[in-house]
Amino acid sequence: MLALQGKDTHIMLRISYSRIFSLVAFVIIPTLPAQGQTKPTVVSTNPANGATGVPASIRSFSVTFSKPMAGSCGASTSGWLGAGAPGSSCQWSADQKTMTVTRGPDPLLLTSGSTVTVTLNPPGYANLMDTEGNPLDTYTFSFTIEGLDKVPANPQKGFSWPYYLVTPQTIKQPAVLLVEPNNSGYPNDDFNFHDAAAKRQVTYKTTYAQDLGCPYLVPVFPRPNTPYTHALDRGTLLTKLPGLERIDLQLLKMIDDARERLAAKGISVDSKVFLWGFSASGQFVSRFVMIHPDRVKAASIGSPGYGPIVPVAQWKGKAVPYHTGIADLQSLTGKAFDLEAFRKVPLQIYIGDMDTNIVPWYDAGIDADVALIEDLFGGGGPEMFWRFAKYEAAYLSVGSSCQFVVFPGLMHNWADWPYTKEFFERNRVAAQPPLAKPNQFTLYFPHVAGGGGWETEIALLNSSEAAPVSGTLQAFSADGGQPLESFAVTLPPGGRKEIVATTFFTQPQSVAYLAFKCDSAFMSGYTRFSQPGYRATLPATTGGRDGWFPKMEQDGWTGVAFVNTETEAASVTLRAVDDNGTELASETLSVPAGKKIVGMVYQIFKTDISKAKYFKFRADRKLLGFTVSASADGQMLDGIPALPEYFRYMWRQK
Repeated sequence: MLALQGKDTHIMLRISYSRIFSLVAFVIIPTLPAQGQTKPTVVSTNPANGATGVPASIRSFSVTFSKPMAGSCGASTSGWLGAGAPGSSCQWSADQKTMTVTRGPDPLLLTSGSTVTVTLNPPGYANLMDTEGNPLDTYTFSFTIEGLDKVPANPQKGFSWPYYLVTPQTIKQPAVLLVEPNNSGYPNDDFNFHDAAAKRQVTYKTTYAQDLGCPYLVPVFPRPNTPYTHALDRGTLLTKLPGLERIDLQLLKMIDDARERLAAKGISVDSKVFLWGFSASGQFVSRFVMIHPDRVKAASIGSPGYGPIVPVAQWKGKAVPYHTGIADLQSLTGKAFDLEAFRKVPLQIYIGDMDTNIVPWYDAGIDADVALIEDLFGGGGPEMFWRFAKYEAAYLSVGSSCQFVVFPGLMHNWADWPYTKEFFERNRVAAQPPLAKPNQFTLYFPHVAGGGGWETEIALLNSSEAAPVSGTLQAFSADGGQPLESFAVTLPPGGRKEIVATTFFTQPQSVAYLAFKCDSAFMSGYTRFSQPGYRATLPATTGGRDGWFPKMEQDGWTGVAFVNTETEAASVTLRAVDDNGTELASETLSVPAGKKIVGMVYQIFKTDISKAKYFKFRADRKLLGFTVSASADGQMLDGIPALPEYFRYMWRQK
């Protein structure tokens, strides 16, 4: 032992002390009180061992022991998705008797119908022990996630394909069946491909069905290259492919079958359903509502391809056939369009203003109605929101109970669940009038001059000739903060409202800028400020983080203004540049949240800028920016807004 050196010595000593400690422990154990010799046991688990119908959204399970525990916290699990992911944890109660294991936030829910198995101190491990060092004997319990029923095809009952049905533990009353058509995203001749996609769809969405308290049905319709079954297009209604004839009617039969199965469980659901779809399945829902409005309680439709089907047979003097309109719906289905039933169906139809995943512009050959759509509802390229107001006008023309919403910054994604949940909950008992659109867009009027002989007028213009715009006009002082005054404003399609500051506002001399928070991006306007001999005009704007001021007045003066529209202070760098693009000077300014700052350029820059011809800026927050220039002789005044560094040309409209 003494001959050993260095690391080996420490190892041997460590082993020796360990053996001594084990021996001492072995000698002492018999002298411990009787309770120290008692191993801990599991008193209860939550969920209980063998529990069934456990919600798929369950985040945690817990185990309560007979004695205070020490040592590790954790368990071996099977089927507990998200274990070890960010956000997962294991914690002890204050008395050290209850252990709670929480899984990470992704994925959102456990697999319907799966069994979660939890093993404490699996063979070969003794991590869980009481405070006297007595290990827990291996203990295993399990629970089953609420069932996912796959109902097989039943041609005798009218459906040639299976469907999935989820029945949450808690069903809200009155009970309504939530139906979402399947959408695998791609054509494929392998049915298993579509079946797996539908199951993933159900697994992911079950948490929403649970939250809504609705049984949830997803059909498993295949999608060949043509027709586009998942969008319920014209070819789908006409197809003679075996098993694919009139899948809209097959879905009705699935709904009836599901109602029978639920009734057998003592759950009576409405004959009318909640319909829910996005992208291709959004198209399916949009078209299904036109064919079977009498079976739909309410429908949420997101980003429906190139646009929703319109409930009119003619528009602008032209026939609009299915699947763009309903001109020939009766000849295709043998059933006339039921306008009265359609008017009673609340509709939620939405799109993101950054959504470019629109079918015809990815493959113009996929839809023969592209030219007709552009002619009647506008071009605008792949971004469908440019046509949204015109689609809305077609719906409003027949008295539809619809809400069309464009979400700023949203790409090809579902709207947030609370938006859709509120819509369905609102219409659970009976159809309700549509809610007002949310005010998600803000148009700014960056300058108001209301004192010292100045007069200001502004104009609001609804640039959509199809749908009204509503919002709130707010007046702010140069210090920002809460609005000085607020006024509700509604503009009819193509409408314009002119406002003179000195007569419209009660304290015009205190107003520095205006904001119009409205429900549509189809808005424009201007500010015109003047006094005898002077007049300048600035367009309304949404602002930006960088841009140009293209002119510095050489014979007179130029002032620069910035308005910070955000909730945090902005740092903006302003640069003076000559005709050759050479930077002459640079200054960094701070613009507090909500405030407006104004200054003469010669006051802002601390060095000589007499040779400067224009300015450019870059900020870390979104700003409104503009310049005002006047001639030395007092005969000229102009206002120029900050110009963007890059113009985004939209696709040419035909």
